Parts: sequence; C-alpha cells; structure tokens
Amino acid sequence: MSRRNGLRSKKEQVINIDTYIITGIIKKVYSTLKKTSQPNASVIADSDENILTENATVKNRGIK
Repeated sequence: MSRRNGLRSKKEQVINIDTYIITGIIKKVYSTLKKTSQPNASVIADSDENILTENATVKNRGIK
C-alpha cells in the first residue's frame, strides 16, 4: 500500500467517525425536543377579533 492510499484511508476513517458522532448527537437532540415539545395551544379571538393564544387570554383576563 502506498503512502497516498494510507492517508486516504485515514481521512475516510476520520470522516466515518465524525459522521457517526454527528448522527448520534442529532438523534439525542431530536429525542430531547420530542420529549419537551408542547401541544398546540387553542386559538381564541378577543372582542376586537384579534387572535390570541390560550396563554395570552389567561394573561389578559385581569387587564380590562
């Protein structure tokens, strides 16, 4: 095996290791986001027909 082929092989090994690590990280991030994501909030309109999320409605109850 020539030196050139040996270097190419080492580069391929490094690329394979990097790909494996990145794939593992992406899977962990996706798994975490999937666990922590919240369901969609219901949508409510106020008296001026402005669309509010349920969270905004609860916050604005005592303001008027």
